Amino acid sequence: MWAAKGLASLAPARLEIRTADLGEGFRLTTSRTSVVIEGGRDRGCLYGAMELLERVGYRWFTSEHARVPAHVVIPKLELERRPPLVYREAFFTEAQDGDWSARNRLNGHFHHLEAQHGGRYFFQPWAHSFVELIPPTSFFAQHPEYFALVEGKRRADAQLCLSNPDVIRLSIQRVREWIAAHPDASAYSVSQNDNADWCECAQCASQGPTTSDRLLQFVNRIAREFPDKTID
Repeated sequence: MWAAKGLASLAPARLEIRTADLGEGFRLTTSRTSVVIEGGRDRGCLYGAMELLERVGYRWFTSEHARVPAHVVIPKLELERRPPLVYREAFFTEAQDGDWSARNRLNGHFHHLEAQHGGRYFFQPWAHSFVELIPPTSFFAQHPEYFALVEGKRRADAQLCLSNPDVIRLSIQRVREWIAAHPDASAYSVSQNDNADWCECAQCASQGPTTSDRLLQFVNRIAREFPDKTID
């Protein structure tokens, strides 16, 4: 449906195709007799095709409104592109349509991208995962020390106590379970709950002056156990 009139009859180019170094990128080369798109893994060729279509005047302003040129002239092109960001998400509903996402080189967790689009970059679980690493319903009654000390009280609805060695051990175990259950996930989320109630115990305070210091130490400690995985 996307081929310009006459392209199908062009003689194929006899080229050495090199895609191993492209990742999700592509090389796009045109000549008088051929159009060559070399694409890397998953969706490189798709992105190359979208680049070519944009170059000849196609536009997709929304998932339901596109501009299709009446006449297409293939320009002289010799270019190479790689997405500068591994994870690309426009976080609003309109952008989540699968075709529209692919045309705009988006690949995020909430985009409705199927195998035909090259799949998506997805997290297991999606953000604010402390509550899933150490569920308060399972642990707080017997181990309140696993949870943040806020104004002198341990609170189940706050953050975790990131300096507690058992919290670290159990979190590593939980991430290992996520990896086993979801081996195809792009990243595994080890991220704070959606509040500002951080632990004020002496051990946590000794790990650095800011909550970012403490959080990054905690995440990095877990990430070292899984060097071949992306820990978010």
